[in-house]
Formats: sequence, C-alpha cells, structure tokens
Amino acid sequence: MEYGTRSLGLENSTGSNNCFLNVVMQSFWHIPSFRSYFQVTSFHHEHEDSGLCLICEIKTLMNNFEYSDTSIISVHKVRDALECQSSSFSKNSQACAVEAFEEILKNFHNLSPSCKTMCYAHSVFGYEFCEEISCKCARAYGDKLSDYLIRAYVTELYQMSQNTKIQSLDELLGRSLASQSHVWPCTNCGKVKYTMKKLMKKPPVFSISFSWAEMSPRLINWFAGVISPVILLRNLFSLDPEQPDYPTRYIIKGLVCFTSSHYVAFFYSIRRNVWIEFDDERVMEIEHWNEVLGKIMKGRMAPVLMFYEMDAVLDELKIKYQLELLDNDMANYLLDPDIYFESYTDVLSLDLAGMEWKIEFGDDRRPKNKK
Repeated sequence: MEYGTRSLGLENSTGSNNCFLNVVMQSFWHIPSFRSYFQVTSFHHEHEDSGLCLICEIKTLMNNFEYSDTSIISVHKVRDALECQSSSFSKNSQACAVEAFEEILKNFHNLSPSCKTMCYAHSVFGYEFCEEISCKCARAYGDKLSDYLIRAYVTELYQMSQNTKIQSLDELLGRSLASQSHVWPCTNCGKVKYTMKKLMKKPPVFSISFSWAEMSPRLINWFAGVISPVILLRNLFSLDPEQPDYPTRYIIKGLVCFTSSHYVAFFYSIRRNVWIEFDDERVMEIEHWNEVLGKIMKGRMAPVLMFYEMDAVLDELKIKYQLELLDNDMANYLLDPDIYFESYTDVLSLDLAGMEWKIEFGDDRRPKNKK
C-alpha cells in the first residue's frame, strides 16, 4: 500500500482509556501537511531524564502507520512519553483530547532549537495576528501574537446564530473573534474604535477547538447543520489588501468528537475518496459527508476539534493523489485553463484544490467548457 493511504486502528484495551490520545494521533497521520513535514524533517533535541522522548515516540508511531503489517498498532509508548510532560495524562486515566493536542504542540515547540527553523507546531498549525485599529484619521497596530488554535464556545455561537440568523460556521467564528476585540480610543480624534484581528501569517492548517457547556441533542443537531465544508479567511480576519494572491479558502479535513466519555474521529481520505471513522481499533469507511453528519446527530457526538486545510497547499503528495483519481486523458482535460468548475457560491478557475473540493463533497457535476 502506498505512503499516506493506510488507515489503521489504535489499541485501547479495557481500562487503558487511550481514546483521547488515539484521535490526536489519527489527526496527525491524516493531515497531509503535518504528516509530510513531520516525516521528512528532523530537529536535534535533548531527551528527558526518563529516556522517553515524545517526538521520537510519535515518529515511531508514524512509521508504524506506514509500515506495520498489522491492522492495529499501540500508542502506549506515546502515552508514557506524554505522561512525562504532564500529570494530566497519567496512565489509564481519561483525559481531554484538545488538551493533549495542545500539550503535544507545546512540546514540539519547546524541543525545537529555535522557532526560526519552523518547529513542527508552528510550521503547520501556527498563525500570527495583531490587533488593528482603523479610523479615518489614523491606523494603528498592536503587538504581534501567535497561536495554534482558534477557540470558540458553542453556546455563544448558537446565541449569535439565533440573534443574527447566520448559519455559516466561518461567519459565526468571525463574529466570535470580533467579540473578543478590545476598545481603543483613536489617538488623533479620540473616537472609540473596536479593534480587528489582522492575520499576519497564515497556517497550512487551521485547528479549531469547541467548548460545550451542554451536549444536548438540540445543540448538537444545530451545530451539525452549520458545519461549513469551506471556511473563508475574510470571514474570520482582517486581510492585507496588498496581497491579491492571498489564499483565502480552507477545506475541511477532519474532526474529533466526544460522546459519553469517549472520543471518535472522522477524516477524509483524498486517495480513497471516502470519509473514515476511527473508533480506537475499529476503522470504518463512510461514503458521503451526509452520513458523517447523520452519525454525529444520531450518536450525540459533540465536535470538539476540527481541522481545515489550506486549498493552496499544492505539495507533491496532494497533486499525485488527485491526478491518480483520473485517467490521463481526463487529467489533461481538467488541467486545460479554459475549463472551469461551477461551485456552490461562485465560479472558480480550475485548480487541484478546487477539484479536491468537488471530489470531497460528492459533487458529480462534470467540468464545462468556458463560454
């Protein structure tokens, strides 16, 4: 089987409570931007006194994903190395998948000699922004900040939706980010202005965490209905108008859900053109996105972590996978600049990411000749 196409189960024996870690490891493996960078890049780093190294253990696990001749592999050594970083992840105890994801990214960053060399965390998930205040007479910027996650509260998003009738996740997230803005008086005219978050560095992958005060069927069903297959950066951040080629679309890659003290994950396979459910050792293909939504609602699964990948990440792996879905004649036809797709919201010039979007969401419309 070729690199990056394998989907293996992860062991979670009775009493191990590894499900929170299993979904994080499945996330790392099934995000091509992270997997390819992590596999080919190495940083010299010191090991812990215990002899366990989180980076090395995850690298070993990634190699097992690729080369193991079994259908189920173990995360026990990764769990042991993670426990050395924080008592929150002590052996056999249940823990939070989002906290584990953040702890691992923090460890990636701390063990890198310098983030100028782009650590594993910042190279894939890190984004930079600043507070921007714009007035007719002046424009000012705050200090540059960075983060790995966009954080949101589902109850807050729901209330915004009810008040504004907005039913798009990226627009609701944009409203949420705006509500976190500070109030600054203009230094020239004295008028009070709200700041905006200006995006300064875009990541290959946006990771978004969702906190649930309640996991009622009503709220879960509502959330499933507003999940966006694509998010637009202009709906979340202030963008630099002097960068006309700034990629603005991010396409959903996968999500982690929590239900009844248990975590499961769903990720899209470009090569196999299916969604895949990961429930510890159990791995099951799902043909259509609507079936994923059905499982979320029927199983009362609350999405707690979602991943959106930049549609302009045209690395060799993605190009190879997408062209292999076509015969040579069709591939040459689609790469003709005079061919285009009609999207749900606008007309897009054909690129491989646009083709992925069509394949990913089951749109069987064929390309049309440009008139």
